[in-house]
Amino acid sequence: MVELSPDDRAALIAVLKELPEFAREADRGEFVRNAGLARLATHVDLSGSPYVAASRLVTHALAYGRVSPEHEALGRIVNELTLLVGIEQRTLLTGILDRYGLMVPVATQPEPRGALSDRDVARFQEKIIGENTLRPVSFLAEGLRAAAAVAYVETRVGHRSWSGTGFLIAPGLLLTNHHVIGTEEQLRGSVFRFGFEDDAEGRARPVSEYRATEGGLLHTSPGDELDYSLIAIDGQPGRKWGWLSASKAPPRTGDRVNIVQHPAGLPKQIALQHNRIAYQGGDVVQYLTSTLPGSSGSPVLDDQWQVVAIHHSGGRIPEPTTGRFFYRNEGILLSSVLAHLPDELRGQTSVPSFIEGGSDDDHLPA
Repeated sequence: MVELSPDDRAALIAVLKELPEFAREADRGEFVRNAGLARLATHVDLSGSPYVAASRLVTHALAYGRVSPEHEALGRIVNELTLLVGIEQRTLLTGILDRYGLMVPVATQPEPRGALSDRDVARFQEKIIGENTLRPVSFLAEGLRAAAAVAYVETRVGHRSWSGTGFLIAPGLLLTNHHVIGTEEQLRGSVFRFGFEDDAEGRARPVSEYRATEGGLLHTSPGDELDYSLIAIDGQPGRKWGWLSASKAPPRTGDRVNIVQHPAGLPKQIALQHNRIAYQGGDVVQYLTSTLPGSSGSPVLDDQWQVVAIHHSGGRIPEPTTGRFFYRNEGILLSSVLAHLPDELRGQTSVPSFIEGGSDDDHLPA
């Protein structure tokens, strides 16, 4: 059981009790569930003043202990807090995560600002109502197979650490964001964890960890450009977990996109609802599909479970061709990333066959 120092315990309770999402009793259980602790939410008394409820929650989370090999229950509470507070408080909370090994903070990404216009929300709601959303049951099985190729990325440089997401595009090749891993130093401190997810009973599955090959940062593009890194992974993890193929059709406004991700550094999750493309232009695609910090580097998948883009940011972001701002999430088009790779790199990797596609049996585990 983790023991917080009196100062850290008091600081954590002070941040928690001031959180707007913790002001009302009716909202507190939702906060705990959003942290991935639905079972804890049913056992802790969150009534009373915000201070009393915050104190109880910290006490119960400490006593609850680990919810997976990587996470303390309190770590998920603290990590959820980091997504909802300002920079100064986030620094304090990240320090607590690191000092006590509660879990790995997520990679920093732009702060959300603004909101979608009522006109946009109404437009997408009308299309959802009028569309046939029936899918064959095999859609679920295909999605699970595709999800196996998605990895939790944990990076540590000195005393700093952060998490993100990545995915295999060949047996030994992984894509993630530049802002998750952008240097050889960061790559040397990175672990790629496959199978970091819960089973149908809510229990943690066994995981497999891999590291990059020596000099494995094959190519990277800064965040103000295409924000991607192509990495060679030792041990050919795709032979066990499979890898994803590129979408054969360009994305269009109104299409659905699904994102397999590790939001907030949590076990693998998938966003399937409210998942419309709102814009496609230049090198980006923008969508309403839900993500959180930690989702950076996730594959944006079409309904055939093929990759359309690499998710990299969200918030009040501009449409490149119009300059108008909207509250959306954004990914870099995979076609732009592949076109950006040097010819000589394509020649010595399996990217050409990845671009050309192939049968699902060639890419996904049985």
